[in-house]
Amino acid sequence: YLADKLGPLVPEGMGDLVRYGLLAILAATAAAGLWLIGRKWQRPLPVRAAPVPTTPVARAFHRLEEVLRSRGQARAVSETAAETIRRSSALAGMDPGIAVSSLEQECYGPDEPGKEESRAAVDELQRLTEATLRR
Repeated sequence: YLADKLGPLVPEGMGDLVRYGLLAILAATAAAGLWLIGRKWQRPLPVRAAPVPTTPVARAFHRLEEVLRSRGQARAVSETAAETIRRSSALAGMDPGIAVSSLEQECYGPDEPGKEESRAAVDELQRLTEATLRR
């Protein structure tokens, strides 16, 4: 369109040159725009650390997760907390016992577990963490 409109202003025999020049400028502009968009998409998103839990059983589980991560056995994205505890318990030759139910009750239940149950779950998770460190 621009080449046709600018045609009368171009000396005789240079119409194709203007047309191809405009196409080259348009292609270069589109390529530069795509390059800039691609660079923006390639920037890594900032990763925010998850907040440290405030409840006792969740804190003990968080410590277990940190130890597992440091040992190259990090929790998979699709792995639940209960699956992580069971996997770690099996590797350590321990019974997950009350830790799973207390953690689930603490995180998802309407009420937190009782003090004795919570204390037993924390102790169990600490033993599991220590067993993981010894492996």
